[in-house]
Amino acid sequence: MAAATGNLVPGVDVHGKSRGDRADSHKVISVNYNVARATANSAINRSGGELRTAIERLSTGLRINRASDDPSGMIAGENLKGQEASLRKKIESRNFNITFYAAREGAESALNEMLTNLNDLVIRAANKAATSPDEREAMQIEAAGIIAGIDYLASTTRFNGQLILQGRTSANLGKVQVAVNPAQSASPAPDPNQGGGPITGATPQPTTRFAGLNEIANGALNLVNGDLEAAQQAVASALSSVTTSRGAIGAQIKSEQSEIAALNSELENIGAAKSQIMEADFAQETARLVRAQTLQSAAIFAAQMSADLIKNTMRSLQLLRDP
Repeated sequence: MAAATGNLVPGVDVHGKSRGDRADSHKVISVNYNVARATANSAINRSGGELRTAIERLSTGLRINRASDDPSGMIAGENLKGQEASLRKKIESRNFNITFYAAREGAESALNEMLTNLNDLVIRAANKAATSPDEREAMQIEAAGIIAGIDYLASTTRFNGQLILQGRTSANLGKVQVAVNPAQSASPAPDPNQGGGPITGATPQPTTRFAGLNEIANGALNLVNGDLEAAQQAVASALSSVTTSRGAIGAQIKSEQSEIAALNSELENIGAAKSQIMEADFAQETARLVRAQTLQSAAIFAAQMSADLIKNTMRSLQLLRDP
């Protein structure tokens, strides 16, 4: 037994066949089932799927076109998409607010200009030494026109159907205290118990009242014979109210712009995250497309070769049967 073992030649079995020949003897050609063709078909299907996926991603620009592409990524992407839509609505709302405030500030600016012109007239009229009665009459007519313009502006200026200068009428602007005209004071009622004489201890009548800019047009603050000092105070008060309102509107616009900047920054970050999750990398998908095309071409060629192999085998068998 030892001698037989000692006669073994490396690489050759006991029957005298090389191990390579013995291995090749197990490689058979089957005519019932083409293993090579099945392998090639599997490769064609696999490369075809990769090719369709690459084409779909390149044509849509999206890495995730359906939930099966990446379930967790789809959930994250849809959540980010909802946040993005919400932020866009907030930015749209802030921009609308800015438009509203800008319209209101524009109306307040026009009102401010009217009050400035009215203030010039009142100051000029107060200098009675340098103006004649006729000049003050002309100034009165001009002032009345400005007062009418203020009321018209307050009652007609609208934004989206809403009055934006509501309460800015001449009657409500620049209210100051003026002395009551004695002729306008009510006489005390007679006391029937004392022969028609006045009631003893009657409530004293007020000596002052509030007057607005409307009384510059035709009232106690007129520029012809009215209280010009009180008229100046009324116009100055109205100007202060309007400029303060414009400053507040400017602060609101600045606040809205700051919020829009913050929302845009957040929107940019969310958009970048959503793009990284949902969108396709064109360079990567193009490389995959070329690779899938190459593999599919090679698999098709291999399938053709396997089919030719079966044909050649059948032809050889036919020749052996019919020498």
